[in-house]
Amino acid sequence: MIIKELYIENFGRLSKYQQTFTNGLNHFVEDNGFGKTTLSVFIKAMFYGFEENRRHSLDENDRKKYTPWQGGAFGGWMIFELRGKVYRVERTFGSKSSDDTFTLYDLDTGMVCTDFSDPIGEYIFGIDADGFERTVFLSEKNLSGKNTNQTISAKLSNLVGTEGDIGGFDEAIKLLDDRRKFYQKKGGAGEISDAKREISELEDRITVLKTKGAELSSTSEKIALITEKISEINARKEKILEEQRREVLAREKRGYEIQYSEMVGALKIDETRERELLNFFEKKLPTGSEIASVAESISELKRCERNLSSISANAELAELAAFFSAGTTLSECESMNSKAIKLEEDRSLLFARSATRDEVSSPFKNEPVHADIERHIMALGAATPQTKSPKGAGALISVIGVLLLIFGLIFALSVAPDVLYIAITPGVLLTIVGIIVLFKPQDNKNKNTASERAVEFIHNVYGTQKSFTEPMPTLLAMKSELEKYLADKNAVAEQSELARAREDSVLRTEREIREFISKFPRAESLTFREATAEILRKFNRYLLLSEYERERDSERGAEKEKIQRLTQHVNAFLSSFETVTDDPISEIRRNLAEFEVLRSSLSRRRESAAKFAELHGIATTPSATEAVEISVVSDLKEQLRAVDEELIAAEREKSILVTEYNGALSETERIDELEERLLEKNETVSRYLENLYIINKTKDMLALARDTMTAKYLGKTRLGFEKYVALIDDDDSGDFTIDTSFTVSKTELGKSRQAEAYSRGTRDLHSLAIRLALVDALYEGDAPPLILDDPFIAFDDEHIDNAITVIKKLAAERQILYFTCSKSRRAK
Repeated sequence: MIIKELYIENFGRLSKYQQTFTNGLNHFVEDNGFGKTTLSVFIKAMFYGFEENRRHSLDENDRKKYTPWQGGAFGGWMIFELRGKVYRVERTFGSKSSDDTFTLYDLDTGMVCTDFSDPIGEYIFGIDADGFERTVFLSEKNLSGKNTNQTISAKLSNLVGTEGDIGGFDEAIKLLDDRRKFYQKKGGAGEISDAKREISELEDRITVLKTKGAELSSTSEKIALITEKISEINARKEKILEEQRREVLAREKRGYEIQYSEMVGALKIDETRERELLNFFEKKLPTGSEIASVAESISELKRCERNLSSISANAELAELAAFFSAGTTLSECESMNSKAIKLEEDRSLLFARSATRDEVSSPFKNEPVHADIERHIMALGAATPQTKSPKGAGALISVIGVLLLIFGLIFALSVAPDVLYIAITPGVLLTIVGIIVLFKPQDNKNKNTASERAVEFIHNVYGTQKSFTEPMPTLLAMKSELEKYLADKNAVAEQSELARAREDSVLRTEREIREFISKFPRAESLTFREATAEILRKFNRYLLLSEYERERDSERGAEKEKIQRLTQHVNAFLSSFETVTDDPISEIRRNLAEFEVLRSSLSRRRESAAKFAELHGIATTPSATEAVEISVVSDLKEQLRAVDEELIAAEREKSILVTEYNGALSETERIDELEERLLEKNETVSRYLENLYIINKTKDMLALARDTMTAKYLGKTRLGFEKYVALIDDDDSGDFTIDTSFTVSKTELGKSRQAEAYSRGTRDLHSLAIRLALVDALYEGDAPPLILDDPFIAFDDEHIDNAITVIKKLAAERQILYFTCSKSRRAK
């Protein structure tokens, strides 16, 4: 399986990004913050999408973490080749899974394809998203090969012939775990916790009601005591009256008048209290339900105030807000960061140019000009003879003479012997002349003069006394060298002009960046690029926290709105009464009970006093004389008045206690009902705990059985692990043990030592080896590409070289995408 190309519309910080891949090793060296991890997560998302996740933490919610910083469409496409066919998968992502889209195309036909369902990664590789990340997705933070994924166990088991048995175990364990979550979840949730919480609430409610019940008993005792007191007062009153009747039998009518006066006096006392209570309830006479509603609002108000105090402001956001108090925008931060990156590149170009700017120097001591060189070349050519040399003419004359001599001899001997001397004379003469010319010394004075001037010219230009035997080629070479030198000199001049323009641009950019970063506090050791990158990172963090804080503001606003509403309700009620105690609700309740008692008793007693006066013929308005007579009654009458006042007060107190008793009694009658519910809940919790114990025991036994079965595939994985450990570190030898969750331990000095006993680099080395062995065991058919997100950070140089050598060997068999931020860890 090969990934050929991908395009990211918007994903995290990457936007409008396109990348092609080849078979084997694909190596990317990019700075921190480029988006290497984002690119890796995008590839995983194309195969598996995003799971439904409601977590608020960015580290636990990829959908929220990689939502585009710059907005726009969230997603992209990826082209891959599988089993001889080329496909393109397209995905877009929304705020939740139901908003996501998925389309698979067969690029051979251009049509929508149904070869694989979504998520296609599970159908192609036979493993879920978590298993994919725990095997072929290697990074510094996720290097451990610990097997906590069910599909990894199932897939490995299938490879060694268990035919899906592990999948059955895992499915059973999953079902048990789902059932366990019904009873008990992380964070204190679940039916058991809910039932226990309800039990606690019932116990608290019962305790409160029992406390009221205890108070009810006390009130009942008080009623009994006050009843007994009333009886005792009535007894004393009867005694006084009896004694009085005996003393003032003759003044019976007067006694009635005194009695009536006392009744009126008592009525006046209660009427005064009634007026006080009427003033208290002047604006509104509340009902019991209204008082209970306000009491409940006060309790809810206190709870909301506690909740509001728990939602504290974000200190980091406040710090970032202070940092950006001078004001900026995301586009400005990104622009300045880009300019800082380009500034470093321009500085590097200027530095490189300054190192070579003066390297072009003249190869001549005295620079010639083209005209001088051309003149010497032409003079040298003109001085060279264009006819045949004298030695060649002498040879020709000699040959002709010899031929004439032979011809003359043949002619004389065959035709005319008498003219022999005449016939050979021309041949002899020409032969002698040719010999003389052939051996005569030559005069080369004119020929050498131009050559000597050319040699002298060359000596003068180069400043040397070398012997030049061939001046013509030297002059031509000098001409070519001069032309090259002049061309280089012109190029240097042009580059110097460009360098000066670039220096001006660098200075302007430096001033602009310096002015930008001067608005923010920063460490003096930071470079422009580091400073702008830090500001951009903080501003992105500031935007993210601001969004989160707006959500918290919404929560605080809801609590404040509720507090305001409850406060208005309570204040609107209490503003109608002038209470004087710290517990206004109890005060209002007592005054209301007393007012109802007074209103009921006064009407009855007024009617009784009127009937009494009518029955005994008593004037309702006593004269001044009568008033004097009343004031001088006997001591018994004073005693009777005092007893009546005491009796009235006792009866009023009893009426108030009876009202309170009846109200409390109606509430405490629910204790039996609540205790019955409490008993039922306790029985439910016991049953739940028993079921949970059985589920946990069954799950542990199934896990043990699964681990026993998964031990079958450890042999193949262990061999692969030992192979890769030996390839990466020749010195790391020993007796290794690997359990069914791929936890590595090593026996040294007769003792098994866990991974935590070794350095970070050694642990990462073992983790890399177990992951590579796991990948070999898992994927033999449609293997996904191996994604390496800088997993060698903790390795030393030797181990890095060995690890990269192993990766290169693996690249001959599978596609590898290797991302790193350091040139020292690049695949050389």
